[in-house]
Amino acid sequence: MARIAQQQLESYLWGAATLLRGTIDAGDYKQFIFPLLFYKRLCDVFDEETKTALEESDGGAKCIPANRRCTIRRCEAAYNVVSDGIWFDSENADIRILGNVSHHNGGCGIFFEINKGGGIIADNLVYGNRGRGIYISGSQNTWVVHNTVAGNEAGIVCMPRGDDWPLENIRILNNLLIRNTIAAEDGHRGCELTVFMGCAGETFTRTVASNHSDYNIYADAPGTPTLRHSWNPDNTFQQWQQRFNEDQHSKLLPVRFEFKGTAFKLLSRKGLDAAGPLPEQCGWKPRTDDRVGSSITQWP
Repeated sequence: MARIAQQQLESYLWGAATLLRGTIDAGDYKQFIFPLLFYKRLCDVFDEETKTALEESDGGAKCIPANRRCTIRRCEAAYNVVSDGIWFDSENADIRILGNVSHHNGGCGIFFEINKGGGIIADNLVYGNRGRGIYISGSQNTWVVHNTVAGNEAGIVCMPRGDDWPLENIRILNNLLIRNTIAAEDGHRGCELTVFMGCAGETFTRTVASNHSDYNIYADAPGTPTLRHSWNPDNTFQQWQQRFNEDQHSKLLPVRFEFKGTAFKLLSRKGLDAAGPLPEQCGWKPRTDDRVGSSITQWP
């Protein structure tokens, strides 16, 4: 086969392009150039504002206050060494945090802070964070459903933020919680689930009755999962059920999983087909109705 020079090849290609596009008057090129310039400017502004937001939030997906019907979907928020991965901070309403992976952040994986308008935190894989996996602080009307929360300093934590920001109408359903503790001098620190019950002192008399958890699976190894009704006192799974009548359909279950570097993999799904039906008012449906935890079973 005879070889052709590069200049000759370029000439052939240019001729082919001319045939395909047809004849265009020189004055008509502005119809193509101006939109391209406009889109280029949009991209530049987006990149500039994203860079500024990341610098202000120390790298995490921090959202400014007072969002309405905002959704974060299918993102990876990771390697943020000083702050939280996904952070909705005050006066947000009807928020959707769906199908994200938030791992190895310096703070919480997902931080939902003082948001009376609530929202849905669903189908997320949250692991390896140095703070709490999912932290609901002083918020109301929030669904925490079908998440896998593994290897964080604590699992799912739901607490009020003083008298002005109570914790009300929180539902924790169909989540998979795996080894959410860290090593400490006295053994281990952290717990799988904390839900504020409003008990006075060292009593177990519940005064806050609008927050509920059920149909969750707690990995039964290594170590025995504990649950809390305030910041410090631990309950065994059986004590939690008896004292507060929560997690009546939840289970302790051996769960095979693997951490390798910054990667996570769920090795077995046996026994995870134990999810309960989500109430219609939740406003979200999982891909597989009967499967506990996130549909994301490994990363990357």
